[in-house]
Formats: sequence, C-alpha cells, structure tokens
Amino acid sequence: EISKLGDAPQHSPIITALDMPWRISVRSENSARTDNVKYLGAYLYCNEEDDSGAWNCHQSSVVKLLNYGSEERDVSLELATIFNLEYNNWGNNKLLDWNRLMNDQEMFLKDDKVTIEVNITVKEVCGIREMLKFDFSVPQSFGSDSVILIVDGKKVHVSKQFVAMHSPVFESMFFKDFEEKGKEEIELKEVSYEGFIELLYVI
Repeated sequence: EISKLGDAPQHSPIITALDMPWRISVRSENSARTDNVKYLGAYLYCNEEDDSGAWNCHQSSVVKLLNYGSEERDVSLELATIFNLEYNNWGNNKLLDWNRLMNDQEMFLKDDKVTIEVNITVKEVCGIREMLKFDFSVPQSFGSDSVILIVDGKKVHVSKQFVAMHSPVFESMFFKDFEEKGKEEIELKEVSYEGFIELLYVI
C-alpha cells in the first residue's frame, strides 16, 4: 500500500550477488531537503551488515520506477558510487513527485503498488572473500567418519571429526559413551535447519 508509505523506509527482500547482500528501500519525504514538497525516494543498500573496514564495492546501477502505461515514461535514477563501511547506501530522495505518483492517469500505481527494477553493474570488489558453497544435503565420501544429522526433518551429511573439532557437544556425542555414538542417523531437536547450515559454513 504505497499510499500509506511514510518516512520509515520499506525494504525489498535481500538478494545476494558476488557474496554481498543487496536490497532497495523506498520512503516518502517532505522536508527542507525536498523543498517542502512530498516525494518518493529510493535507496540502494550494499553489504550493510559487514562491519569490516576492509571492503569496498565500485558499482554503477540504474533504479527504475516502472510505468504501467508505457516504458518510455519509466523514471530512472542512475547511481554510480563506491560502497564501503562508511557509505553502504546511496539514493535519491526526489525520485518522483508524490502527487504525480498518486495520480491514476500517470499510471505508476497498480493496486496501490509500484514496481521498481534495479540493474546493478559491479566494476570492482575489494576485501570480500568468496564463500565456498558446500551442499550438505548430498552424501559425501567421508567413509566410516560419515554421519547423517536430521535437522527439521532434513538430512545433513557431515564428517564426525570435522564437527567434533568445533563442538564439545558433538565430540562427546560421537566419541564418548553416548547413545548416539554408533548411529548412522541422529536427530537434532529444537535446531533450525537454516541456522545450522550457516554454522557449518562458518566453521
């Protein structure tokens, strides 16, 4: 419901590209910065949760507010900047005059919604290590060291030695006198599948 949009930003879902999270946000603004006229603003965010000062991303992007009547009436905003720890978002608080946006004849609204398209061209990235993605849902050749952990009803294939190195709980479970020691499949209760996979990526 874009008509109810205030100065609190509304964010898009996060997408990951080049191992960095990206998202777009929109908000309305009526202030001295907009000459006391209400506008729709749009902002691009890059890698905003990385508190390391070592990274930067040189990018050029086009943020486009689509017009349902004609592509020729789309409103485009070009953003060329270098994102880093200090400046992880960039945008324009005057993308489109609010009265134009709310005018049905202008055809930017459909069912009280707008569509914003973003095309990002990354020119150079520094300080971001590429994450190696490992599919823990596929059986691996760990031999007798293999074990299947059932998390949220899903199978996770891991090496006993690998996880035991990083967790005293797993070390006790696999190599001490616990009931689970000889089992090929072990259910982990009250554990989030997504959180557990993220933990495996970290270790």
